Amino acid sequence: AIEIIDLDAAGTLRRHATVPVPGPEGASMSMPLALAADRTRLYAAVRAAPYPLASFAVAGDGGLALLGTAELPAGMAYISVAGRHLLSASYPASLIASHPIGGDGVAQAPATQVTATPDRAHCILADPAGRFVYVPCLGGDAILHLELNPATGALTPVGRGSVDVRPGAGPRHMCFDAGGRIAYVLNELDA
Repeated sequence: AIEIIDLDAAGTLRRHATVPVPGPEGASMSMPLALAADRTRLYAAVRAAPYPLASFAVAGDGGLALLGTAELPAGMAYISVAGRHLLSASYPASLIASHPIGGDGVAQAPATQVTATPDRAHCILADPAGRFVYVPCLGGDAILHLELNPATGALTPVGRGSVDVRPGAGPRHMCFDAGGRIAYVLNELDA
């Protein structure tokens, strides 16, 4: 389930609603979420088989309405939105995928592309312009560098296709500065 929490001007948190997410019964791992740039759609990836990806409309009051579901190729540790594509990275399966997002805002299956990665892909993130995609791979000590085709969602390697990091670093999370010119990577293994 997704917990919706209100935050007022004084900084007080109050439970707004609990929204169920379609998926198998029982406990599952954490559920990655991704918000579309225009904040009208929220995507939730369930990390238990059959790996449903739920698309929600976001109401003005923060409420969620389920629009549809699609299946992901594996349990995904991270999802993000790049234009009309939902990108996902799987830590346990060491792969990434690109799914089209329809005009109605619903992520669709099958994936446009599923690609193997070095061990333990953990994050997948497009640059602010939506042209390039980066994938930190903890076990591979590399950050994949890919170009995103905005029309098809296809991901192709740029140059060698990756940037090596110090052996044993374990790159895991990544973000860009507000100007989009600097990328920060958090390593899990060497802090």
